[in-house]
Amino acid sequence: MARIAFFTERLPGADFDGGQSAEETDPIAGFSYDLMSSLADQQHDVTVYTTYREDEAGPPTHPRLNVLRPFRKWGWLELPRLLPILMEFQPEILHLIEPRAESLTGWTNAMGAIPTFAPLIGRPRVVVSFYDLNRDDLAKHRQILFSSDLVTVSTHHQVKMVEDWLRDHGRRTETALLPLPSRALRSTNLQGSAKSQDDQPTSSISPALERFLSGNDYLILVPGDISDHVDANQVFTLLAETLRLRPNACALLAGGWGRTPVAVRPRLMSIFERAGAGARVLMTGPLTQAAETKCLEQARVVFMASLRGESLSLVRWNREALAAKVPVILSRHQCELDPLPWRDRETAFLVGDTVRERGSALNEALESDDLLRAIRTRLTDFARSEVLDQPGNRMSRLYAEILASGMRRS
Repeated sequence: MARIAFFTERLPGADFDGGQSAEETDPIAGFSYDLMSSLADQQHDVTVYTTYREDEAGPPTHPRLNVLRPFRKWGWLELPRLLPILMEFQPEILHLIEPRAESLTGWTNAMGAIPTFAPLIGRPRVVVSFYDLNRDDLAKHRQILFSSDLVTVSTHHQVKMVEDWLRDHGRRTETALLPLPSRALRSTNLQGSAKSQDDQPTSSISPALERFLSGNDYLILVPGDISDHVDANQVFTLLAETLRLRPNACALLAGGWGRTPVAVRPRLMSIFERAGAGARVLMTGPLTQAAETKCLEQARVVFMASLRGESLSLVRWNREALAAKVPVILSRHQCELDPLPWRDRETAFLVGDTVRERGSALNEALESDDLLRAIRTRLTDFARSEVLDQPGNRMSRLYAEILASGMRRS
């Protein structure tokens, strides 16, 4: 078993407005904690280094997980305090979780410099895990990518993206897929047991969302921030036309604006107003787990065909919808990047890139009760047959491979 030093800025347990906790609103925080706990349960010696703030609650406890919060932020002036701690622990693996790209080039965050300590603490192998990673972020992560022995990402698109970028820079760092599992399928380990839906506080679902869901039956669920979609204008136009033709339908935009420019937002929303459908559209912002579950329960179809291949929303909501047995609309290109054997009109609606084809699939999903029932029935067996390799098991095997390998990074 290995000695593993995790470095992360996000752990569940911090209080959010309305009493929401990080594991409810931040899937990366919850998943990262599950990964660490799973590895500790496998008898790895795991120490987690994170930050603290006086007004935030600490992370949940785990009998085999040692969580240290030695300083307030990953600042350069704090690094000398970290070095003696690492020299005492002598980790075999340094594992960095989702370093913030916007901070790596400045003086506010020093996590990217931690791998440079490796020669001083026994030359441990360096692993970095990214979940929400875009091509534009790669240059900002140059230092940490070059100094890593293994890079894990959450989608097949990201694997190819990182491999191509490293190859272009003459590097041969190993890259592996470590997907984010569905919240509904994973056991959270929080306080020793998973929370049931009945345990979720009613305040975790906003009154506006409750009213919207209670008054609409033909619900089109569009997950992800608006900037996660390839062409937001096309998506809004397609939805607006569908709502115009179907007065009983509504659209739930399950996310926020993301990186969409502020000046563009009113123009996009006006597309629904011109179609006379403004009252049948709701943008939710970040959702708690209870709210996500409620939305999926009432969704007639989940429209994901326009999500970017590298989007975390694509892989995460794809699995959430599968766990909830809700039919999805995917592009054929997205399916090429997904190991699951989706079949058109059997387990999903598979479409091309044209607006006409996507609109046709959306209308078919709204009007074909028999087809939807047949797809939902097949999804039960399809979800059961999915090979769910526990992330902790997968990561443990990857650790063993890099520790056993005699090859060092180029």
